Amino acid sequence: MTTLNDTLSKLNGQVEIVQTNEQTGEQRVIRCNLVVDVAYENLASLLSGSFTNRQVSRIYFGKGTTAAAAGDTTITFLSSHTSVVVTAAYPVVYSSVVFTGVWGAAEADAESVTELGLFFANNVLCSRVVFDSMKKSVGWTWTITWTLQYSV
Repeated sequence: MTTLNDTLSKLNGQVEIVQTNEQTGEQRVIRCNLVVDVAYENLASLLSGSFTNRQVSRIYFGKGTTAAAAGDTTITFLSSHTSVVVTAAYPVVYSSVVFTGVWGAAEADAESVTELGLFFANNVLCSRVVFDSMKKSVGWTWTITWTLQYSV
């Protein structure tokens, strides 16, 4: 017998970070992802009609190094608490949503970035990824594309 947890565990995704040097055109790409347990509480609220602050709204940049785990509830924010607003698109109707955020070329951060968190508007973590340390320098644009997909 298939349980609700079996079905919900089929929500997965991928993160693509494209770093582009605005002068040279050089690009670096990183891919990875983890949907965390607390995301399902907000998804259930959306399905039940409780829409207040339940939409995915921001990507936050963090400095944590602990491996991403399904039980995560937050990230270790940068001191500057840097984030970008996301836009949503639906490339495959009823089965996927793509969130895109851009950290502009004019911005920089002195701290190393080692994790990203996809957050709902009520500050609940939806998905988290940890990666090797990267610096955000002036002149580099980071375009983050975060895909969540439901598969049956």
